[in-house]
Parts: sequence; structure tokens; C-alpha cells
Amino acid sequence: MRPPRINEGAAFGPEVLNIVAQAFDEAWASIADKFTPAEHAQARDDLADAIMNAARDDSDDVARVRDTGVRAIQLKYPSRFGGLPQTGQGNKIG
Repeated sequence: MRPPRINEGAAFGPEVLNIVAQAFDEAWASIADKFTPAEHAQARDDLADAIMNAARDDSDDVARVRDTGVRAIQLKYPSRFGGLPQTGQGNKIG
């Protein structure tokens, strides 16, 4: 397992860390079955990066951070999700 990465300039307070943790857990629960167990570590790292980036941009809403993270993974692994995600459809991710 590789060591954890620190995102440059990332400093979050306790409230934002709670949002990030909840968003990550919800997002991973919704996409974990798209990856084999051998792929989980890399997919989780990719999701963590996406969640951290989403939190840096918009950290006040768990659902928004979660959905942004999931969309980033859908874009990175489109074949796992039946193609590119649809936007503007009002579809709930997960």
C-alpha cells in the first residue's frame, strides 16, 4: 500500500473533514461494486483525490461533494459505468 498523499494547500477544519468523510463513505458505497477487490485500493485513492478536490471547491454540502467525486470516477473509468455520465438530468448518483 502506498503512503497517503497530502494535497497541496489542503487544510480543512473539523466540519469540513466530517463532510469529506461522509461524502467519501457514501460515494464509495455507491461505486465499490464496479471494481474488483484487487482494484479497490487504486479506485479508493482516485475517489479520495476527487472528494478532496470537490471539498476544496464546495465543502458545505455532503451530497454535492459526494456526487462530484462519483462523477469524477465515472469520467475516469467510463467503461465501468456504461459510458460517460449524463449531466443535467437530475439523476441521483448511487
